[in-house]
Amino acid sequence: MLSVEKNKILARRLFEEYWNKHNSNIPAEFYTDDFTLTDPYVPMTGKGFELGKNYFDFFMRAFPDLSFTIEDQVAEGDLVVTRLFATGTHEGEILGMPATHTKTTLPVIVFHRFEDGKISNAFVYWDVFAFFRAAGAFKTAGFKMPAFAMR
Repeated sequence: MLSVEKNKILARRLFEEYWNKHNSNIPAEFYTDDFTLTDPYVPMTGKGFELGKNYFDFFMRAFPDLSFTIEDQVAEGDLVVTRLFATGTHEGEILGMPATHTKTTLPVIVFHRFEDGKISNAFVYWDVFAFFRAAGAFKTAGFKMPAFAMR
């Protein structure tokens, strides 16, 4: 099997076997020792396996029923891009917002870079605007949503 296909399988397994099953026992072998993660909205420090686990725990505290549905996955060279939807109920503080107990679904794109069959870097883009809109943040702040932004 080509390494590109193996990388896609590993990225898919991360969502299906760990995130979707709320299993924080992600094997250290998923990540390189110097694994880094970039999420523009969730600043995390550290490297390697612990960074991946801390990121997982951060979201599970806020969305204990969080699950992902993979829509598309493409790969080229050492890069795997996964487009998915995250669904969860906001039960804990996140990004300064207290729990709203609102169930929401929002789009996510994850770029995983691989090195020797392990994830060396992840760049995660959550549609945070969609989350805040679903949680009612703009209503409470007096923000009027433009018509084109409503679904």
